[in-house]
Amino acid sequence: MPKKLAIGCAGFTLIAAIIAVAAVYFYGPIYGPNVVGKPVFLTKPSPTTYVESVLRVADQKAIHRNSPDYAPARRAALDAAENAQSYEDIYGPLDAALKAAGGKHSGISSPHQLAESEEKSPAQSPSVNAQNSIVTVTVPALDGFSSDGPAYAETLARGLDDELHAGACGVIVDLRGNTGGDMGPMLAGLSPILADGTAMEFYGGEGNISQVTVSGGSVTGGGSPTEVTGISKHNVPVALLTDNLTASSAEAVLVSFAGLDNAQSFGTPTAGYASANQAFEMPDGAVVRITTLQYRDRTGHVYEEAPITPDVETTEAEKEARAWLNGQCTS
Repeated sequence: MPKKLAIGCAGFTLIAAIIAVAAVYFYGPIYGPNVVGKPVFLTKPSPTTYVESVLRVADQKAIHRNSPDYAPARRAALDAAENAQSYEDIYGPLDAALKAAGGKHSGISSPHQLAESEEKSPAQSPSVNAQNSIVTVTVPALDGFSSDGPAYAETLARGLDDELHAGACGVIVDLRGNTGGDMGPMLAGLSPILADGTAMEFYGGEGNISQVTVSGGSVTGGGSPTEVTGISKHNVPVALLTDNLTASSAEAVLVSFAGLDNAQSFGTPTAGYASANQAFEMPDGAVVRITTLQYRDRTGHVYEEAPITPDVETTEAEKEARAWLNGQCTS
């Protein structure tokens, strides 16, 4: 290659790289949420840039963004950012603005709050156990930023499939204490007892609807797309257990069984976070949650952010569930 041509190519590459970096620097905070799901920064953002980038997402997508409460809360968050000495000074006002725009499921959790929450509630493992022809599937919370989703789904789906092939006639799905997280692996783990097709929908009004679909051991449209291969489908009675900690993605699992003739729920009302969030991590490690859609089940019922009452309200959920399953198994 001639020397002048080589220098020209190198110069062009350098210019292109500079343009790309400049584009990310100026437009990453603005368009990042639409392209990669979160604001993109090349350098540590100022408190004002930090708040503006988050509110820009809320302006576009938050489910209550037209609420009269949002504008003053938004202004208060921006005012706080202008006078902030650190990010700690903006978390409270920004959280209030996000809740005004998206409801109680929206907000921001600081790195300190996240660490404190993890200490109080260490991650639990999913499990499958059989007793007297009834399989109990324990479905715990799963961090939405975790890489353990595929293993989580495999544990549940394989164990469930094996026990049902071995002759179990009913299933208990224990959602008690499940505060949510990534619904994709949860539903994929239960795919042996979920019929193919639309399990539930995300509903935003104005024709904004997206479907959560089950196909074999694959789940798409809700949380991380997750697939477990080589499992069978089983049409057996299913009892779902709930309590006041059953929230968010755990409520999505509950909604995915709503309207099925072979499913019944037992326990106490759920936490009432039946809505979908766009969640993303900020450069300081804080996690932002912006509610964008509500849940709608296969019967067309739209769930507000209120506790979901189980079919059988009881403080003896497992006992009642086993009695119902035993009746179904012998009928």
